[in-house]
Amino acid sequence: MVTGYSLAGQPAWPVSRHFQRRAIDIAVSWGSGDLTINDANGNPVRITGEPRDETNTDLQKVAASYVVLWGNLPGEHHWSDDGA
Repeated sequence: MVTGYSLAGQPAWPVSRHFQRRAIDIAVSWGSGDLTINDANGNPVRITGEPRDETNTDLQKVAASYVVLWGNLPGEHHWSDDGA
C-alpha cells in the first residue's frame, strides 16, 4: 500500500483504492438500444432500457460478477473491488 506522510507525521493525502491499484474512475455509457455483455461466467447478459450509464442496476450486477462495484457517489464515475 502506498502512503505518504507530512513533516508533522500526519498522512499527506488520504489512502485511496486508486493508490492501492484497486479502483478506477471511468464513465460508462452506451447509445440507444440494448447492450449485451458477458458476465464473469461467460454468460451473455442483455441490458435493456435506461439509464444507459453506470447507474443501470443490471450493468452493476454484471460488473459485480467480476468483483467490480460502482461507488454510488453522485457525480462520480468510481468503480472498485469494494465500492469505496
